[in-house]
Amino acid sequence: MNMPLSEGLAEPPSWYPSRPRTAEDTGLSPALLRELVLKTIYGNSPLAGFEISRRLRLDYVTFENIIKDLTDSALVSTQGEARHRPQRLDRVEEGLTYVITEVGRERALQAMDRCAYVGVAPVPLGQYNLSVLRQGLPDAFATQERVYDVLAHLVLPEQIMKLIGPALNSRKSIFLYGHSGNGKSSIARATRYLLGKDLFIPSAVAVDDQIIRLLDPGFHEPSKATPNPRADTRWSQCARPFVQVGGELDMSMLDLIWHPESKFYDAPLQMKANGGIFLVDDFGRQVVEPRALLNRFIVPLEESIDYLNMSASGRKIDIPFNMLLILSTNLQPSQLMDEAFIRRIRHKIKIPDPTELAFREIFRREANQMSIAYHPSALDYIIETYYKQAQRPMRGVHPRDILTHVKEIAGYEGIDPIVLDQDIVDDACEAQFVGDLEE
Repeated sequence: MNMPLSEGLAEPPSWYPSRPRTAEDTGLSPALLRELVLKTIYGNSPLAGFEISRRLRLDYVTFENIIKDLTDSALVSTQGEARHRPQRLDRVEEGLTYVITEVGRERALQAMDRCAYVGVAPVPLGQYNLSVLRQGLPDAFATQERVYDVLAHLVLPEQIMKLIGPALNSRKSIFLYGHSGNGKSSIARATRYLLGKDLFIPSAVAVDDQIIRLLDPGFHEPSKATPNPRADTRWSQCARPFVQVGGELDMSMLDLIWHPESKFYDAPLQMKANGGIFLVDDFGRQVVEPRALLNRFIVPLEESIDYLNMSASGRKIDIPFNMLLILSTNLQPSQLMDEAFIRRIRHKIKIPDPTELAFREIFRREANQMSIAYHPSALDYIIETYYKQAQRPMRGVHPRDILTHVKEIAGYEGIDPIVLDQDIVDDACEAQFVGDLEE
């Protein structure tokens, strides 16, 4: 498959979080920041001041008073200057090495028992919520030219191309339905290259003194754009997220996940998808009932706000629900939802089986991609024998699957170059399609 021309074009975000210069600027409570500094030294003692700064992603000036207080309280002590230090430091104290004391170790263990999170300092919930609103998907990001660009590797009817752009620009919800193998997931995945500018995502979010871990390497891809030196480094500059989940989705993944041993939360999937796309693939094949899943999304879709349960404290918080939600299924829509639910999904797009002409074009592209030579008569034979005579519907994925079997058979038999003939076609199609058992 040829990759879309839009891929890899990193655009710097238009909004960025300002770099804090004081402890107050971080937005964190003094108690949380103090415990985070102490736990960082405890876990890595001895540790230089500039190394603490790197681990917290905060300038030393924001917590220098905390270091001084910890030293004055005999929770940490200094061991002189670090051997390997940067050439330039803003404070002499940044180059000093700090060691946890026995009293400090006890205090750190008590702090770890309250919350074992150690790492990049979190940002307050209010700052995160503001960032989601400031970094929402732009208006009319899916222009006709760009849609045709990112979907050029797919063979789709013109009517589908006309419907996809307005659906994406709605920035609300899309329901893709049709038989398996006709490109629903491929369409959804390709649309991620339309999303444009990168955005900033914090490593973690603080709700008072409780912490939600947010940044996820599985969904948040580091930006290729030049970093903004004025931005708060607690936030990572990333490509807009594309979160895909299938039959494994259950309701617990859509709420804050509490870790009782570590005593902090992991963010739910939709929070990780904010500012991007959330694809629920194979909708209707989850353990949870489709109606329950749709009920979970109704309020966020209508109000653009999601309410999350902090189970350890019994508190609820609200966060923006600011993403494009795509539901994709190969089941009958009437089996999944009633008319009231269907109405709430903004755009409904049926992805049909390919026509014979489209099937031939897909086959040609896939054969070229796999360096498999064929005469049109070979494809005529496949269509006549394995589709028309067998009364089998064509699916967009079949050419790739059949030709993959051809390539595997040719590799096993040592055939090079690969040329389609009736024998290898019959073997490939026998491996591809399931027949009836004899009585």
